Order: sequence, then structure tokens, then C-alpha cells
Amino acid sequence: MPINPAVQDMLTRAGVAETEGANNLTRFVSSAMLPFAGGKYVGMVGDAIGAAKAGKLSGQEGVIYLGQKLTPTQIENATPKTSPKLIKEIGITGAELGANKFRIPIENMQADITDLPLRAMKTFDPQKLENGGYILPLWGDMSRGGGIVNEINGTKLANPVRTYGGRDFANENPEAFWASMNGVATKAANYFNSFAEKGEAYPVFTNMGGRSLDSSTMMTDTFLEQLKTNPISKKSSSILDGMVKSAVNKKGVPINADAPSFKTIDDLQTWLRETTLAGREAFIKSIDNKTAHDLGIPDLASTRFAISDQSQIGTPTGYSGTLIGRVDNTGVYTNKPKSPTSAHPGYDTLIGGISNEGGFGIPVPPEKMFPDTIKQLTNAGYEPFRHAYLMQRGAGDIKTVQPITQEYKDSLSAFIENALKENDPYSFAISKKKKGAK
Repeated sequence: MPINPAVQDMLTRAGVAETEGANNLTRFVSSAMLPFAGGKYVGMVGDAIGAAKAGKLSGQEGVIYLGQKLTPTQIENATPKTSPKLIKEIGITGAELGANKFRIPIENMQADITDLPLRAMKTFDPQKLENGGYILPLWGDMSRGGGIVNEINGTKLANPVRTYGGRDFANENPEAFWASMNGVATKAANYFNSFAEKGEAYPVFTNMGGRSLDSSTMMTDTFLEQLKTNPISKKSSSILDGMVKSAVNKKGVPINADAPSFKTIDDLQTWLRETTLAGREAFIKSIDNKTAHDLGIPDLASTRFAISDQSQIGTPTGYSGTLIGRVDNTGVYTNKPKSPTSAHPGYDTLIGGISNEGGFGIPVPPEKMFPDTIKQLTNAGYEPFRHAYLMQRGAGDIKTVQPITQEYKDSLSAFIENALKENDPYSFAISKKKKGAK
């Protein structure tokens, strides 16, 4: 079974590329990269790599199921069926590339990408954080920055699609540190400035999860450019049109009733570029099912894979620190893009006034990056599987902010040092949901 180059590269850097049974390892690593991929069992990158190094690979070790390693018999008998309930129970709610069983195993997903120049990411020492300052979340999807998607799984895109990030938006944009829609950007700027008035404020990239990029024009463009190369029948187009137009919002109101037909794909593409984030997300969600895929549409999981930052696939929602900003003396401000080269096609507003300080080099779990917030959520009775969601959406008066003290910096430094030393930056705790949890 051929191994995806991105997975192979990770194995090589982990020193296990030549281990017997490496294909089996990618099966487990893929499960860690994408919790839904494993179905009944969920693999951890660190355990899979550790098992490979110990020579315990071929169906013997390297996976975790609700915190327990599976026996060879359990592995052999594992049911390859998606279990969202299981994923929810163990507290891994993000980094997924799809809500259904993969049509193409993640280790076999292929994408031809042209990489564009990006500013090198500096390594930031936690000890340089100013005592009395604040760590603040800057939520973003895990889309790839500085790339051009040319081909996916052997299908050439009719027109290559540019990717804008994600985390790396800050490493290629000449005018701004971040981009979003005006309302979100303004709210974020005000939040950052409110803390910058009291001390140094550090917005840190915080992962929203794999499917958060469904609302981007990169996702819909990449999907449709494949469909132009491998078109579907008029009958299939009509069925898909029905799926798209039947999508409703939380109030039960049709959200994409005026979407053009798949039969006029250029019109549909233009409409998707101009519609709302919610409209694009609903469009993808409405066709992300077995029936639609059986009609011959491009594989959505593979499409997400192609436009994702490969270094972040597998990072759970709420992990952060791979990009760190610092609010300038001018304060955070928002403005409209001055030129097409500085614009993000999915958003209308840029966020400036934040300097790029680099990153910690690994994704840091919420309990290490925002320990005070996690403690508050825990004391309020919220189980760990809800923490990432509540960090982003809010939980009463609990705000996601971490005051910086010397004790905090020492703890963060020790975690990062140990994680890098063990070559296991994705090791994180698993918690089951208990009865009566909020």
C-alpha cells in the first residue's frame, strides 16, 4: 500500500520509516491525525511511533481505545465504522477531515502542491513572555498557506487553486497578521486591545478543527475545479441540487435555496465565492454523505487534506502556540485590503497592529496554554470534552485568557522541552464523559 508523502515524511523524521510494517503504522498514525478515520479505535501518533521504534508494530501495539491499548485480537476485530459518539466521549472533537468513513484511506490521499515562499517561522522562547501580560486565543482553521493545489488523487484541477492559510497567513501577508469577516475581526481587535491596555498582550493561533475550513472559498473552489475535470451526469446533478437546496439553518430556514445548479458549474462557483461563510459551510455539509459521493463527486476528505496545513493535521481543537503575535504600541486595528495580494478571498477584513513573534514549534494543549481557564471550566463542572468548544463560544463569565507569571512560563517551558525531547508533541490526555456532566 503506497504511503502518502506527508505521512512518509513524518515517519522519516520520527526515525521509523524503515520499521517493518510501516504501512500498518500509517494506519494508526492516520487515526491519530483524524480521529474519525479509525472508527471503533483511535490511534495516537506518539504511541504508534513509540510502538514502531520498539518493533511492536504489525497489529500488536500502537493504538489507544478509550485510554487503553488494544490487544491483537481487538485490533483484528475492530469494526471499521464511524462512531461520532465515541469521538465525543473521549474528548477529541477536532482535526477531522470528514464525518463519514473514508472512501480513500488518509495514507493514500495524494495532492500535488506548488509551495510558494513564506517567511521562515521563528522559534519563540516562552521565557520571553512579559510577566504581567496575557495569552489570548486567536482562533483559526488549519488551512494551508502559501500553496497552489494542482492535482488531487490523480485528478488535475481545471484551474489550480491558491491557498492562503490559516496559520501561515501571517507569514506571507505584507499588510496584516490575520483576516476574518468584519464583525469577528472587530470583536477580536477590541478583545485584544482591552488586555493590551493592562499589559503585554499575546494573541496565539488556536486550532478550530479540520472541517472549519469548509466555509472557505479554497474548499469550494478546490472541490469544483476537480468536478470540472471529472463531470457528473445531469441526473446526478439534479440529485445534488436537491441536497444543496434542502439545507436549512438552525431555525429551519433554507440557507442555499437560491444556489445555481451543478449543471451550470461556473455560475455555482461564482455564487459560492460571493455567498456567506455559513452558506459555503452548509453547501459542503449537504453533500458530505455516502449518497453524494456515490454519484461521483470528488472526495471531500481528500479535498480537505489537500488544502490543509500538513503539520496541523491531527492537532485537536483548542491546541495552540504554533504562531504567536504581540500587540504593537499602536494597538490592534482592522482595515480593508489595500491590494489583491494582501486579501484573503474568504474574508473582507484584515487585522493589523500585531507583530509576528514566531511560534513554540509544537501545538500546546489547552491545559498547558490556558491552565487558569481550564481550571475555571473544570470547577464549573464542565467535562474536558467540552472545554475546547467553551473556550471558543464562551461559558458565562469565564473568558479564555491566561495571565503570565514566572511560574506559568516555567511550566510552559518544561512542557515544550519535554515534548520536543520525546518527539511526541501530540500526546494528550483522554477523558470519558461522566453522567451528569454539563
